[in-house]
Amino acid sequence: MKKIKITALFLSLLLSLSCEEIGIIEEDLPFVSLYEVDGQISPGEKTPTINFTKSIPINESFDIKKVALDNVNAYIWSDTQGIIPLIHIGNGSYQPLKSKSQKLQIKANAVYELYADINGTRVYAKTKVPSPPEVIDVKIIQNYIECEISGKEGEVYSCIYIVQDGFQLGNPRIVKREKNFFSVEGDGKAGIVKLRTGDIPPEYLNTGSDLKVGVEVYAWDKAYKDYFKTKDNNKPIDDIFSQGGGLVNWNVYGENTIGLFMGYAIKVIMDF
Repeated sequence: MKKIKITALFLSLLLSLSCEEIGIIEEDLPFVSLYEVDGQISPGEKTPTINFTKSIPINESFDIKKVALDNVNAYIWSDTQGIIPLIHIGNGSYQPLKSKSQKLQIKANAVYELYADINGTRVYAKTKVPSPPEVIDVKIIQNYIECEISGKEGEVYSCIYIVQDGFQLGNPRIVKREKNFFSVEGDGKAGIVKLRTGDIPPEYLNTGSDLKVGVEVYAWDKAYKDYFKTKDNNKPIDDIFSQGGGLVNWNVYGENTIGLFMGYAIKVIMDF
């Protein structure tokens, strides 16, 4: 009994010392501000928006004026449209410069590169913009939608369910959209790809309802799958004794820079 009491006391002391050490480590860790780049581009876009911001300590209240970068020199390049400069339109957002001689229109199956200089830090990203996915089959299985895609080289795929108001003819209103992708499928090679949505709430599956269930199918640059698989790695760790998830696979490169510059295309299917 005495030995058990001594062991318990030792463990309590060890845990209290460990917590103190963790607190010291957390207090001593220096904050490193990261540059953040965010831009998704799809076929037909004439004024895609690229956002340049920086991170702030978690104990600071968010203010767009604190994080927005307004002095970035950036441009988009493609082998068919050349160099298209980006200009700041406010709050860290940049869009292509409009001129009579140079106009950008994002094209399907084309490759685009992003170049930027942020306070002396060189930033680079490259992406392929897919065409809308070629959907072979769509069906409801129990309480989710399954899609079959004719996959193309360099692309991956995902889908979400949507629910439209059947009364809004010609301009239907979306009353429900799935918030997150169930998965991202494909290996970047040509071939048949199967994917599914998450579970559809039962109230939307009633055949007597005036609501209509459909699906948005996305084609992505293949780099999106690596990001999707690792995107939750930067979530805070609730249990201090658990292991961190690792790094997020971004496709923007630069010292102390993270982000996505990603091509995508959507096909909406309501009748199946």
